[in-house]
Amino acid sequence: FGDCANACPSKAICLADGIAHVDTSRCLGCGLCTRTCPKHIIHMIPQETQTVVMCSNKQKGADARKACKNACIACRKCEKTCPHGAITVKDNLAFIDYDKCTHCGACVECCPTGCLKTVFFPDIPED
Repeated sequence: FGDCANACPSKAICLADGIAHVDTSRCLGCGLCTRTCPKHIIHMIPQETQTVVMCSNKQKGADARKACKNACIACRKCEKTCPHGAITVKDNLAFIDYDKCTHCGACVECCPTGCLKTVFFPDIPED
C-alpha cells in the first residue's frame, strides 16, 4: 500500500506493480519500513546475507502459486538439502536462520519455484 515507502527516510523503497522494492545501496537499516508495513512483509536481514527467501505468502502451494509463479510451495526441498540445518519451513513458507547459513547455495539450486535467491548487498555508504 506504500506505507513502507512513505516511512523510509532515505527514499530507498519504491513500489512497482504493487510490490515494494528496496534499493539496498540507499537503505540505512533503520527498520521503519518493517514496523510500518501493515502486512509484515518486509524483514530486516543481515547485510552479509547471500541467500534470501523472496516470498512472504503463507498460503498453501497451489493457492500461493496463483498469486505468484515464484511463491514458496512448502515442498521442504531446501530444508532437506541444507547441510547446516539453516532452513525450516513453517506455515507454508521457508525461513532462513542466518546464524547457521554458510551461503553454500544448495537451497537456491534445489528450489523448484525460484523463491530462494542469491543476492549481493552493496556496502553501506559511509557518511
